Amino acid sequence: MTQQSLLRDVLARCRTAQFTGTLFVRSADGVGQVHVIAGVVDEAHLGSTTGDAAIAKMEGLAAAKIEVQQALPPPEKDSKLAHPFEGKLADRSPIDLFRYAEEFALTCTLELLAGGVRGEATYALGDLLRVSCGGDTADNAVTQMLKWADGTYAFHLPVVDVPEGVTFVEWKKGAGAPPDDAAAKKAADAAKKAADDAAAKKAADDAAARKAAADAERKKQQEEAEAAAKKAQEETEAAARRAAAEIAAKKAAADAAAKKAADDARRHAEEERKKADEARRHAEEERKKADEARRHAEEERKRADEARRQAEADAARRAAEDAAAVAKLEQEAAQRRLDEEAKAAAKKAADDAAAKKAADDAAAKKAADDAAAKKAADDAAARRAVTKAPPPELEKVEPPKSSPMPIVIGVVIVVAIIAAALLFMGKK
Repeated sequence: MTQQSLLRDVLARCRTAQFTGTLFVRSADGVGQVHVIAGVVDEAHLGSTTGDAAIAKMEGLAAAKIEVQQALPPPEKDSKLAHPFEGKLADRSPIDLFRYAEEFALTCTLELLAGGVRGEATYALGDLLRVSCGGDTADNAVTQMLKWADGTYAFHLPVVDVPEGVTFVEWKKGAGAPPDDAAAKKAADAAKKAADDAAAKKAADDAAARKAAADAERKKQQEEAEAAAKKAQEETEAAARRAAAEIAAKKAAADAAAKKAADDARRHAEEERKKADEARRHAEEERKKADEARRHAEEERKRADEARRQAEADAARRAAEDAAAVAKLEQEAAQRRLDEEAKAAAKKAADDAAAKKAADDAAAKKAADDAAAKKAADDAAARRAVTKAPPPELEKVEPPKSSPMPIVIGVVIVVAIIAAALLFMGKK
C-alpha cells in the first residue's frame, strides 16, 4: 500500500470510528500532525504548511511512519494544551464537562465518581445518547450528577482499528496525560529545514545537469546535421532529397510522440487535480457537518437556558402575585376590624350620650318639682302676712314623688353599654 493510500485509509477509519486524537506522520524529511475531532479533520500542519496542502505533503513523505494517538482538544481556542483525560470535579465541575463534550461535538463516554456512586454520560457527535447514575436514568441522573462538587472524572474515547504498519496509542485510565510531542516537532522542523536545503541544492544541480545535457544534445545534433549536409552534397540530388524526406518524417514522428506524451501527462495531472479537489470538497463537507452539529448543540443549549430563565421569571411573578394577594386580604381584614371598632365606639358614644341626656332630664325635672313646691310655700306665707291672721293649720304636704322612669332608663343604658363591650371583646 502506498503512503498516500495508507494515510487516506487511516483518516477514513478515524471518520468511521468518530475518533478524537492526533495523527503523527514521521519521516526523515519532517513530522506532520493531523488533529481529528469525532472523525473530522480539525487542523493539519507540516512545518509552515497547513490544511489540505499539509496533508498532501505528508502523503509524499518517503518511508514515513504513522502513529495514531488518542487526545482531547484544548478547551480554549488559542491554547495548545490538550484537555486532561481525567481529573477532579473540584477543578472542573460536571456542568463544565458536559458543555465541553457538547461544544466540541465529541463521541465519548464521560465517567463521574463521587461518594462511591458512579455516573456515566455517553455522547455521539456532541448529542447526549444515554445517561445513568446509581440506578437512575435520564433527567434524575443528570440532576444528581450536577450537584457533585467532590469526586473524579474520566473521558473514554473511541479506538481505531488501524492497518498493519500503523501504531495506535490508546489512553488508559490512571496513565496520566499522553506524551508531549513538542521535542519531536522541533526535531521535525529542523529535519524539514535540512531537507528543504538539500532539495534546493539538488534542484540546482539537476538544472545544471539538464542544461549541460541540452547543450551536448544540441552540439551533437549540429555535428550530425553538418555531416549529413556534407554527405548530401557528395551524393546525388535525388539521394539528398530522400535523406531530407526521411529526416522530416522522423522529426514529425518524434514531435507526434512528444505531443502524445505531453497530452498524457496533462491528462494525468488533470485527473490528479480533480481527485485532490474532490477530496478537499469532501473534507469541507465533513467540516461543515461538524460545524452544523456544533451550532445545533449550541442552539439547543441556548433554548434550554431561555426556558429555564422563563420558568424562573414565571415563578418569581407568581410569588409576587401571591404575596400581593395575601397583603390585600390582610389589609381588608384590618380595615374590617377598624370599621367594626369604629362602629362599636360610635355606638358606645351614642349610648353614653343617651344615658347622660336621661340623667340630665331627671335632674331638670327634680329641680322643677322643687321649685314648684318652694313657690307654693312662698305664696302661702305671703297670704298669711297680708291677712295677719294666724296661720291656719297647714295640711301636711307630702313631697312630690319622683318618677321611676329615669332610673329604668339608666339601668337600660348601663346594660346596653355592658352588652356592647362584651360583644366587641368577643369579636376581637
